[in-house]
Amino acid sequence: MTYRSIFRIVLDILVFVCLIESFWPAALLFVVIGLIFFDDYFEIIIFGLVADGLFGLMRIGQISFLIFTYSFAGLLILATLFRKVVRK
Repeated sequence: MTYRSIFRIVLDILVFVCLIESFWPAALLFVVIGLIFFDDYFEIIIFGLVADGLFGLMRIGQISFLIFTYSFAGLLILATLFRKVVRK
């Protein structure tokens, strides 16, 4: 295993523990760090679903039902677009 893969696993565990311990601002910080260091950080969608399951507002039929998932997916899309512009 390389240091990069170990760092990714440790970062995923940190995000998951922060979400479980109800400290989602730290989880958001670690997610942004993961987006900076890794090109394909698709775990962000799973973390959004976990955060919605724990903290999400349960109003079915409105956007607030999956607010963390939409936010994390938006961060993933913005990071991908930003990388394409910067790496031209």
